[in-house]
Amino acid sequence: MEKIGYARAMFRSGPGVWGMALLEIIVVAGISLIPLTGAAIREVLPPESKIYLSDAFEKAFLSGQLLFYAVGLIATIVWHCNKDFKSFFPLRAIFNLYSLFGIVICSIVIGYDPTLSSTNKSFISSFSVAIFSVSIIIYVIMAVISEVHVNVGQALAKTDAQLGDAVRKSRGI
Repeated sequence: MEKIGYARAMFRSGPGVWGMALLEIIVVAGISLIPLTGAAIREVLPPESKIYLSDAFEKAFLSGQLLFYAVGLIATIVWHCNKDFKSFFPLRAIFNLYSLFGIVICSIVIGYDPTLSSTNKSFISSFSVAIFSVSIIIYVIMAVISEVHVNVGQALAKTDAQLGDAVRKSRGI
């Protein structure tokens, strides 16, 4: 019997499914990042300000604030993963392990310094971007999985037909 792989179905699902998944994450991430974008733009509004736009975005996005948004995305991953993906056990287990790891690490970092002002800036910037990026990738994978529908009946009928042909061929019919 031919294996029906969801990974294969996901990759063959076409640009429409992937487009909808990416649109969903752009909307979710875009709306949730509006406060950080507003903070960066607010920094350059006064005419006497010497802060350049790149410095303002660096201050808003690379100061560790993405950790708080990553925790929100991880909460969404936990919810959807355990509510909608009960049949996707291997991926569900991987997503749950990532979520547990992400929540523990983010809680330790945020609990150590809630303002993220005394934490190593190079560590906190790369760590927050990494956690947020991985969370977005997992969210996109989940959005694609929710759109992929494998026709198990058709695959079984095809396998049964192939088995019947093989039996007839072996009997010389």
